[in-house]
Amino acid sequence: MVKNKTVCIFDLDDTLYPEADYIESGIKAVCGAVEELYCINVFESIFELWKQGEADWLSRVCEMAGLPIECKPSLLWIYRLHSPDIQLNEQVRATLAVLDETCHLAILTDGRSMTQRLKLRALGLTGIPLYISEEFSSEKPGLERFEQIMYDFQAQRFFYVGDNPLKDFFAPNQLGWETIGIRCFSWRRYVEPRLSSVYLPRIWVNQFEEISQFIC
Repeated sequence: MVKNKTVCIFDLDDTLYPEADYIESGIKAVCGAVEELYCINVFESIFELWKQGEADWLSRVCEMAGLPIECKPSLLWIYRLHSPDIQLNEQVRATLAVLDETCHLAILTDGRSMTQRLKLRALGLTGIPLYISEEFSSEKPGLERFEQIMYDFQAQRFFYVGDNPLKDFFAPNQLGWETIGIRCFSWRRYVEPRLSSVYLPRIWVNQFEEISQFIC
């Protein structure tokens, strides 16, 4: 397979690394700042609440630290702009190295530009072309960034690898791309029997390295 004829595009969160690792890293950053500034350690309590399903853990940080709720936006920006302690596992790192020998790689992800780029820097992926929603004013399942990739690469085959059928696969399916769903990182399994086939990947895999058999 000629490298310039195939492009493999990846989602980021829960596709290339487990997003739970980022959330844990962000909780540590926020609670670390609170401890440094206010001499109150709330990390273990907050992390346990999050593991139990508490979505609004930032409000609980304010509550436990005795801070007014008006401090919550400042804590949120600490979370968004911290340098995350995340990494690729060996399976992902090795698979990307193999794929890079045979096709072009790109990343298409939703999120804030600075937040996503900080993740990519921590993962060592800044050399891969990026298509981040905030930089294009377009979120999945919109077609705009997928069409931009087709314009940029002018390839014959496009693969999109993601984890969430609610938004990841509709656009590439519409454009005739090959789509692969990853289950290995997400605790969610997206059991959505009411979704039509246009929202589902053509292939599901349980281990990241399995994708290379469909692309190489």
